[in-house]
Amino acid sequence: MLAQNALLDAFIMKKALLFFAIFALAPLVFAGQEQISKEVRQELPPNPFSWEGAYIGLNAGGAFGFSEANDTREYTNFTDVRDEHADSWTYDASGFTGGIQWGYNWQRGHLVYGLETDVGYLNIDGDGFHKGDDIAVVSSTQSDFYWSTRGRLGWAFGRLLLYGTGGSITVNYDASIRNPANGDHGSHEELRPGWTGGGGIEYAFNDRWSLKAEYLYFELENGTIDINSTRTVGGDGGVFQFDHQSHGHIARLGINYHFGACAPQPEPTSGYDKSGKSVVQPVALEPAFTWTGPYVGLNFGWGKGRLAWYDEPNETNEAIVDHHQSGIFGGAQLGINTQLWQWLVIGTEAKFSGTDIGQETNTGHREAHNAETNIEWMASTALRVGVACPHFLDGRFLVYGKGGMSDAHINYRADRDTGGIARHFETDESRFAPLFGGGIEYAFSRHWTARVEYDFADYGWKIIRGNRSQDFRSVGGRLSVDSEQYQTRARLHSVEAGVSYKF
Repeated sequence: MLAQNALLDAFIMKKALLFFAIFALAPLVFAGQEQISKEVRQELPPNPFSWEGAYIGLNAGGAFGFSEANDTREYTNFTDVRDEHADSWTYDASGFTGGIQWGYNWQRGHLVYGLETDVGYLNIDGDGFHKGDDIAVVSSTQSDFYWSTRGRLGWAFGRLLLYGTGGSITVNYDASIRNPANGDHGSHEELRPGWTGGGGIEYAFNDRWSLKAEYLYFELENGTIDINSTRTVGGDGGVFQFDHQSHGHIARLGINYHFGACAPQPEPTSGYDKSGKSVVQPVALEPAFTWTGPYVGLNFGWGKGRLAWYDEPNETNEAIVDHHQSGIFGGAQLGINTQLWQWLVIGTEAKFSGTDIGQETNTGHREAHNAETNIEWMASTALRVGVACPHFLDGRFLVYGKGGMSDAHINYRADRDTGGIARHFETDESRFAPLFGGGIEYAFSRHWTARVEYDFADYGWKIIRGNRSQDFRSVGGRLSVDSEQYQTRARLHSVEAGVSYKF
């Protein structure tokens, strides 16, 4: 009996000790569970937003500014053609602008820098009336197509970006001068280059989309407008010239879609096999090739084109030169590409080349001993659109077309013998023209590409003149305008090979 009581007491004691142990440890157990649940519920901090990467978007706004006309040959004041102070007047020109932009940003800390191209519609529209001492004229301005290539430099406050921007702009521009009284009229439509600069603010309201407000100032290069008129002193006809320029402001809003930065190449990794004994060797994974990013390179090629000189009225109006010119050229290119949807590649490219393209001709013309033309250098900006098939050569082969603007700086020389008096004529002209072409490009490594390309530019008709002091002569004791000038046309085909380094 005593033994049974002793066993019962021992059993009760063990139960009591177990109960008190559970009671004492329960807070620690539940606290641990609560801590674990808190750790599980704790969210990882979000990745910081980055502006780096390619983007594309739309913009719309307004343009407002001024156009200026300068009567360089005193058409409105022809009673004194030797007046050194030509008439000038300005007038308002404004309109709507809208288009598409794309570019690429790099971010280092708070500093954000990149390249951007935009293309679209820009309406510089206006006209102005001017009353000179003798004649009243109306000058008008119109434009439609434009594109610009600009650098951007900014400072990021997280998702807010403040930036400045500047670069080149080209506008398809039409300017005219007309005399309502007698019907004299002159106009000139051309792709007119210029520069632009400004700044803006951009806010990313999520990881892919951003809104921006931007201001740009632009100034276009001077152009010329010619009027053929019979209303001169003494009734002798002549060609009068007006310089024309536009400058103004653009205010616009835009929206961008951001593709993000290119995926970095994974670092080599190491570990153990399933048994936990053998070390797995480091393995580097090769990321898919992409054309996205900036590049620089060199090019070398050969160009050939046709050049014609015409002795412009009031002279003989004969073709004194009609020949082909050819030669080599070489230079550098830089640009940026953005690859969309794995196969579409959109880019912007700028080139500069020195050339040996030229021709000297002994004309045998009765008033010209020889004529020489040399293209001293060429520059261009162009948009490129290409296709890279991801299933062919791993997407490293690109077929592209391009369109843009070319600037050829041409030197003209001619020796004339008029009435036994030898005269030397020489002038330099920048000729702007639409540029079209295309080519193929292959990336033989992640950073190096090789290309073959064909381009064509038709620089159209342009009147070139000597010094203004030679444009006036005395006829029968009367002062008249002497159109000492030529009309020229130049076209150029070029084939080049090049290599580029892609960053």
